[in-house]
Amino acid sequence: MPNWRLFRFGRSFARSFKTTSFFQKHPPFPASSFFFSTSIEFRADNENPTRPAPPPIRVGITESAGRGVFATRKIGQGEQLHTAKPLISYPSLSLIQRVCYFCLRKLVNRSSDQVQGVSFCSDDCKEQSKAFLDVERKADWSAYDDYCRSHGLKYPLMVKRFACMIISGATSPDLLDILQPASLSPELISQLEEGFYLLQSAFTAANIPDEQIAFLTKQWYTGVLARIRINAFRIDLAGGAYEDLLLAAAASVENEAAVGNAVYMLPSFYNHDCDPNAHIIWIENVDARLKALRDVDEGEELKICYIDASINREARQAVLSQGFGFQCNCPRCLSDD
Repeated sequence: MPNWRLFRFGRSFARSFKTTSFFQKHPPFPASSFFFSTSIEFRADNENPTRPAPPPIRVGITESAGRGVFATRKIGQGEQLHTAKPLISYPSLSLIQRVCYFCLRKLVNRSSDQVQGVSFCSDDCKEQSKAFLDVERKADWSAYDDYCRSHGLKYPLMVKRFACMIISGATSPDLLDILQPASLSPELISQLEEGFYLLQSAFTAANIPDEQIAFLTKQWYTGVLARIRINAFRIDLAGGAYEDLLLAAAASVENEAAVGNAVYMLPSFYNHDCDPNAHIIWIENVDARLKALRDVDEGEELKICYIDASINREARQAVLSQGFGFQCNCPRCLSDD
């Protein structure tokens, strides 16, 4: 019997490398929309500088699950597929004083920002946070944060950061439009209205010009939340080298508290399997690493596990149905394992 606990993943529901050739076979998905990088390097000849090699994957259409990620060559067990930087992230409110406000790295010696009490692990993170922080500091977020805290909500905090990024000019309102949205019931949409009005009021009270928040409509707010809800990953930091985790048979990070949540572009295209052949992991910060859990053939679809794969079939089906809106028909579930 496989040790399913080794396959537990954290999906809860800029300086990024942009490829120009990665999706040439699939023009419906704009190459400029996918953000990833890879640590693999090569030299075309002895004189050219080292540059990143493209990851051995492509995005294509599956027979039953929409978009998916496929291997473009044989991939060995443990091989890194690619890394990914988040489009949007936000720390857990309970740990906001203990992690970097930008990269979510756990802090040892905090250098607290005295303006709003947030901390950064480096000057570089503090500089990059200007994409949202300069706007964020103009508003009073006490009511909005209390709303999130009292209702146990995390995704509206990511919408707040996203909105600040848009107002600052760091990104556009349609950044997440390519991602699959969750289906929201009328009742749930009605419940989200309070958060929308609190967000809108915070910007208005901060005297943000109307033209800068023209994008902030109820439809935009609920649409972004619908996409974040189904595509966000819970960030559980493993801490230490990935290879050490494999040697110690401890790839699971179930004992680590989540430091926050994030949405990525390319990782969001990986479909689910309760017996996955790929693994997403976070070592020291919010930058994700995708690795192969076993040998993968050319053309084979790469899949990750969205949930705790150690639970039984009935529980897995319930979590996937309620959280992601689908019934899993992977070989493991069909075999009643």
